[in-house]
Amino acid sequence: MKTRLLYPFSGIAGIFFPVGKPEDDGTCQFYTTKCLLACAAIRCNPKEFEQIGHEKKKALYDFIVGESIFKVLNKITQELKEMECTFIYWFASGDCTTKDKSRILKIVEYLSLEGIIQCGYTRSKDFWSDVRKYTDNIALTLESYAEVQKTQSRGLFAIPNYKKGKVEMYRGNYNSGTCGASVYTYKKIERKANCLECYANKQGCFFELP
Repeated sequence: MKTRLLYPFSGIAGIFFPVGKPEDDGTCQFYTTKCLLACAAIRCNPKEFEQIGHEKKKALYDFIVGESIFKVLNKITQELKEMECTFIYWFASGDCTTKDKSRILKIVEYLSLEGIIQCGYTRSKDFWSDVRKYTDNIALTLESYAEVQKTQSRGLFAIPNYKKGKVEMYRGNYNSGTCGASVYTYKKIERKANCLECYANKQGCFFELP
């Protein structure tokens, strides 16, 4: 099987890691019971998820963490050119584990130097704290606004609304709308989630403080 690293997601290129607990061959080290039960990559099946199952996710994950950094970066940049894309969405499924943190940070750093725009979600507080050196568009997912306040940080945060299947987006004390697997809501206007549109309009992951 030829390993592919990037797949279309929300109008850009997504990196899908295996979903689930590490002991179950997943990468969700910082999972909560609620998030695994409600995970869109498991429970829902939008068209963007249909083309990539666990086997492909595991293959691309193994390539990213097992091959040389040069080989990984070369393949990512080649696939971005094929997709005519300059955006990467990290962890369209799965997450960054502690053991993979330094390697993923090196990849993010290099891509940022190449002008690649990077966004996404993570539950790893350590990864989120360090990745902000290179991009402000990766959100730390927490379970409540009280947890956001405890961080005493003005970075980008995501709080899941499990009933609606969306996440509330915050940067500091500012709400920047909600984003779901297929629909983005901003100022009570719903539309298909598209990272390029959010980037152009400075919404969602790309929301900027006034």
